[in-house]
Amino acid sequence: MDSKSAEESQTNSSPPQTSTPSQFDLAGVLPEFVFIGGIQVPVKLARMAPGDFGEWRGYPSPSITVNGVLEAPAAFMTILHEALHGISEMYELGLTERDVRVLEIALSDLFRRTEGLRHFGEKI
Repeated sequence: MDSKSAEESQTNSSPPQTSTPSQFDLAGVLPEFVFIGGIQVPVKLARMAPGDFGEWRGYPSPSITVNGVLEAPAAFMTILHEALHGISEMYELGLTERDVRVLEIALSDLFRRTEGLRHFGEKI
């Protein structure tokens, strides 16, 4: 195949398919609930507006909603982020959005990168 034919072939071919976790994929790995202040808070998947990652809702009953189109790492960060909003609300901490974002990143790094801590938490 000459260079022109190869170039046309690449232009006309479909881009390689990548696997992006769908709502169904996340449903198999997301926790059904988290505990905040001794309260079992359900974690739900939903279709949300583009750019929205998740939502904490404290009233009438606490819940965390995660955008079902997120990939697993973003969904993990979103659950942590929304749980921090819940902790702030339930314990009247008054965390700002900046505070929540800083804690989300710091705690995510702590839990995801410290394997020994994860295993220790599972054993106690």
